[in-house]
Amino acid sequence: MRAWFLPLLIGLVATVAVLTSPQPGITLDEPFNVWHGQMLAQTVRQADWIGYEVACEQLPDHPPLGRVWLGLFQTDGGDPKVLQFTAARFASAQAFGVLVFLVGWIVARWHGPLAGATAAVSVILMPRTFGHAHIASLETFVNLTYGGCILFLADRWGTRSPTVKTAAIGGVLFGLALLTKIQAVFLPASVGLWMLGLSLTRPAEPEEPRSPPQRSVQRVNPTLLQAIGMSVLWGSVGSLVFLAGWPWLWDGFPSHLLAYFGHAQERATLLTWYFGEALPDRLVPWHSPWLFSLTTIPIGLLGLGCLGGASTARSHNRSSLIRSREALVALAMLMPLVIFSLPGVPDYDAERLFSMIFPLGGVFIGIGCKSLSTWLTPRAGAIQAQLMLWSVLACQGWGLISMAPCHLSYYNLLVGGLPGASALGLPTTYWGDSLTEEFLKQVAEEIPPDSIVQVLPVMHHQQLPILAQNLHFKRRGLKVVPYNTAKSPYVLWFSRKDYLPEEFRRLADAIPPLPSESPPHSNSSLPDNLVELRRAGVLLAALTHVR
Repeated sequence: MRAWFLPLLIGLVATVAVLTSPQPGITLDEPFNVWHGQMLAQTVRQADWIGYEVACEQLPDHPPLGRVWLGLFQTDGGDPKVLQFTAARFASAQAFGVLVFLVGWIVARWHGPLAGATAAVSVILMPRTFGHAHIASLETFVNLTYGGCILFLADRWGTRSPTVKTAAIGGVLFGLALLTKIQAVFLPASVGLWMLGLSLTRPAEPEEPRSPPQRSVQRVNPTLLQAIGMSVLWGSVGSLVFLAGWPWLWDGFPSHLLAYFGHAQERATLLTWYFGEALPDRLVPWHSPWLFSLTTIPIGLLGLGCLGGASTARSHNRSSLIRSREALVALAMLMPLVIFSLPGVPDYDAERLFSMIFPLGGVFIGIGCKSLSTWLTPRAGAIQAQLMLWSVLACQGWGLISMAPCHLSYYNLLVGGLPGASALGLPTTYWGDSLTEEFLKQVAEEIPPDSIVQVLPVMHHQQLPILAQNLHFKRRGLKVVPYNTAKSPYVLWFSRKDYLPEEFRRLADAIPPLPSESPPHSNSSLPDNLVELRRAGVLLAALTHVR
């Protein structure tokens, strides 16, 4: 069986699973991605490069490639003000399927079909990665371009000397990653360190015998020069692709380039709910990225990944381990965590800023599954070993089922799941994904027609117009306004505690009512929740009747 066959099937299943599973609510960043993507894609379809340059200048907060991908799946020729969220989300699902296939295919090439199949399945079973695939955002696409760049270099340079051709192709992939999101700037450090390890640990080739004999002359290891040259070529090609693909950089270069990389220093500060405090993003403790990495992946997958890492280390001596393909993958996973641990580097939205590392973790999970199967087979038999292995993997899918469609609220058993994370004071929901269509339908049915609904928190000016366009709200004639701007007993809110008043934080932490209680919290000083959305007993969104 060819290495690509099973991963391709699993990738198709991944796409179908995203498209057919319950959908989260529209998040606050989707309108920008959808609107700008539609504008960019129209110019690309028409080969209107002047129009493309103008479109790039409309919203230069991110490079255009990810939004172009989102826009290409929307209707051509439509009104750019019409936001086609369903079509754009289909684009994220497609990118997720390709990502699952790519991880599985590369691991199958390295370690065989079992490792490849389980690596691909493990990416699907990561609830937060699966959750981002439902949203018209840039996370899934940067996961794909970042992972694709690393896996290509590891595959092509891990067992053979770098060539101009592979450096150029890898540079193109690097450029595509840069054109997707700023997180691609972590790639040169990972690749550079790995190439340095290749050059310092790989012995120099023996010199040709000379005749007549001459006095030996000490020379610089040519492998080091080659590594430097190929790395420079790789980075140069990537930089050229980045510049060529983003016309906004051309006018006012290099000031626009400096402005883009300095954007994180000038943008508005975002709050993060971390151990019960609303912290500015630059003051989040160094251990935040490590904590979220360890607590937002199913614990069984973490164990299999650790087993895969240990198996990789055992199969190499120190020199060959540094040169191994897996070493580059590990560096690409560790580098973002190290960077976001540095003082003053903004860190917010739990795992979102370093979500690229999770699909790469599938490499080590696949290796761990192969190692576990190898250990189990002589002890339990081949069929029983396979049954036990796939049973372990199947159990890791409980988070996908129990949290749907709020997968971005998932935590593993290291913190006691979502209830434990909530009790510890960790963030429990994302940017409005818990305002699901079914929840909003129940909200609209609970409120009298033509009523005013207060909304909390309002984190961006586009939030209320999108909510007002909800079909159920329009049918009932409901008007949405920011909290405390109108007299109305109805408050619609989601549990971003870092942006909630204290009374709603207490309400979010309240124990869920018993079925016999009517109305909810009737014996409490807290307001009454008319409609709730909970997962694992934790309140993620509610319609509250304020007394």
